[in-house]
Amino acid sequence: MLTSRRPDTTRLYDFNSYWRVHSGNYTTLPQHFKSKGYYTMSVGKVFHPGIASNHTDDYPYSWSIPAYHPFSFRFEKEKMCKGEDGKLHANLLCAVNVTEQPGGTLPDLESTDEAVRLLKSRASDGAPFFLAVGFHKPHIPFRIPQEYLSLYPLDKMTLAPDPDVPKLLPPVAYNPWTDVRKREDVQKVNVSFPYGPIPKDFQLRIRQHYYAAVSFMDTQVGRLLSALDALGLTDSTMVVFTSDHG
Repeated sequence: MLTSRRPDTTRLYDFNSYWRVHSGNYTTLPQHFKSKGYYTMSVGKVFHPGIASNHTDDYPYSWSIPAYHPFSFRFEKEKMCKGEDGKLHANLLCAVNVTEQPGGTLPDLESTDEAVRLLKSRASDGAPFFLAVGFHKPHIPFRIPQEYLSLYPLDKMTLAPDPDVPKLLPPVAYNPWTDVRKREDVQKVNVSFPYGPIPKDFQLRIRQHYYAAVSFMDTQVGRLLSALDALGLTDSTMVVFTSDHG
């Protein structure tokens, strides 16, 4: 999306190469704005991290200042979820008390705080700006504030209407979600590889946490829009909301 080119053009189908070196020195979306005098800023997951963006999120080509990544994201794959045994686990379902998390925060909360700070810094300047804010949720694991679960009572959740794998589905077209299977709570339910099935009670909890994660994200977007209102930037700012698969 950021280069306006599909993989069949870039000839890159994974995250192991930097396109400017291996594919073509394309002008990115933020780079275009930057070349037109915009002050460009990146918060959170915008470019895919690592070698795919030269370990710099394509700075300084795309951004006026180095990209921001929330400090607390480094704990995303650690044992941060308190289980019924009182111990911490690396779970898929990970609704937490935010005050008990490192720094008393979560990655997307940090990203919103930084994005609001950047908006305030640009509001007084008056110069045009391009701000990209990439939230991680509702990507797994569902490490989210526990209060959002109350929006979706478990007894109100329903199962997916189409739970069965299509009979003629080619194996290459199916994702056996190996990344999900690494989580401790998923391992406990002992789902057979590759097609499941997942126990129905666990399905309901997954759906509950996913919905809660989406509402958590809705709140962060709302904070950004409210900041635009408070700073008097709403009428002069174009807001584009998009997401990746799912």
